[in-house]
Amino acid sequence: MARETREAIERLLGLLEGGRRQVIVELPTGYGKTTAGTEVYKLLNKSIVHPEDRVIHVLPLRAIVEDLAGKLSKALGKDKVAYQAGVVVQGVNKEPFFDADYTVTTLDSFVHNLFKAPVTELYMPRRHYYIPLTRVFTAGIIYDEAHLFTSGDEKMSTAFLTSVKLLTKMNNPLIIMSATLTGTMEEELRKRLGDGVILRLGARGEEKDAGREVVVWDEDFTNAVSNNIKYNVGTVRMREVVGKTVEYLGGGRRVLVIIDNRVEATRVYNELRNRGFRVGLVHSLLTRRERLGVINNLENYEALVGTSAIEAGVDVSFDVLVTTPKSALSLIQRVGRVCRRVDKPCVGDVLLVSDFEGNREGLVDYVLEKRVCWRLPFDNDDCVGYGKLLEDFDEPPSPNAEFEGELEDLFNYTYIPQGVLDGFLMRVGYSLVREPLVEVYVKGVGGFRNTDYENAFLDSFSIELSGLGRVAECIEGLGVVGEDGAEVINDGDLLRGFAEGKYNAFVRFVRKHVINNKQDHVNNNRHVVGPFVILKPNCLGTGGVS
Repeated sequence: MARETREAIERLLGLLEGGRRQVIVELPTGYGKTTAGTEVYKLLNKSIVHPEDRVIHVLPLRAIVEDLAGKLSKALGKDKVAYQAGVVVQGVNKEPFFDADYTVTTLDSFVHNLFKAPVTELYMPRRHYYIPLTRVFTAGIIYDEAHLFTSGDEKMSTAFLTSVKLLTKMNNPLIIMSATLTGTMEEELRKRLGDGVILRLGARGEEKDAGREVVVWDEDFTNAVSNNIKYNVGTVRMREVVGKTVEYLGGGRRVLVIIDNRVEATRVYNELRNRGFRVGLVHSLLTRRERLGVINNLENYEALVGTSAIEAGVDVSFDVLVTTPKSALSLIQRVGRVCRRVDKPCVGDVLLVSDFEGNREGLVDYVLEKRVCWRLPFDNDDCVGYGKLLEDFDEPPSPNAEFEGELEDLFNYTYIPQGVLDGFLMRVGYSLVREPLVEVYVKGVGGFRNTDYENAFLDSFSIELSGLGRVAECIEGLGVVGEDGAEVINDGDLLRGFAEGKYNAFVRFVRKHVINNKQDHVNNNRHVVGPFVILKPNCLGTGGVS
């Protein structure tokens, strides 16, 4: 094969060409896993080995969908690439039923379409669930950043693992990619993958190609990392973060600051900005428009500051990382943003905030005592592969067997009576992946009345229902929005229920103002979306922070 791709990506394509249909790909940050999707698409599109001729690329977060969809549209052509997610990607087509050669989507959208609850018809009286299912049946599926599907959230990990199990039974080409799958994550995947293959990098002499495991020695990548990339690791206290960042900026270094506390991250951002530095801020309460403005301006910032939300869709290399070490998994991902381009010599500094209250016990000491190979999973020279760090601080997924069974039933039934499906969706909060999500619009009731469908989303952010307490003092209304305009809902009891994060308020709103609204207007094809929680204008302050 004459492709200008790295050794392990070549091996992946070789496995697919050889008829293997399910592969777990564990490769380091910066290796080129995500862009490998274009090569997988070109292979499948030939329809020589596999009858599936399209790709559905599944990502954990909407922000990454925006970034990847834009890049793929340029690489493969606007006529071939589309996206499906609750975002607006300018210049890229949106295809709710995966009707494109290459569709980039979130796990939320994919799972709903797989389990007979099409996300764009979620509240409709009738759902055309076999349209997206047919697209899935004829596609190769790529799960990217898979560690984020399996870590922490029970509902999400169950939905992901169940979808893997069923796609394996369907015998779809299935590729699961991550730099940081832990041993227990891998074990849960193996249970559901049948004879699926695990492809990973190994040291010289560890090469293997037998049974369900392929270990690749990539001399070029390993040498580039060993010769070009060096890291200096130290600690800093929270009160010293601004001062140390200023020192680095004064020396011409580009700094990434990630703090797992929105208030602290915003304080650092404001202090740096007040000192005259060009600095961007990313956190979960930014509107899509605000975040897009930051992402589009990345090259102009001397420093970028944010919470864990910064890890999504920020494909830029930094010289310095200052971060709270919340977990080994996230720490490896964050360090991968420093000296990202392995083909260029770079010395990166990594400072861990040692007095952060969320530190994983022993993690800081471990990293200081051992020299970690942050970009190689195996021991190399005198450093310890990051695979050992993941093993020592394993974070097992927590699938729910009962929910897994319910999802399998949804998938296996040829026909589901509408009332049965509605009852199940109502019980799980119309979300198969996480707890109910609501859109939070930040320009007030007056702005909402005059907005349109696209701008309503651009001037909003998503938040879990239980998280509304963080913005409760700013809430002034509720609403829905459709192609023909927005509607403010005046109901004080519902408003109080949302402010308190009550699930029964969410259900009542959906029944009365979304489902009934759609039924009233079904003959007019009115597309109504909600709930929107409307905040007082500017109540969250600069950068969406109170």
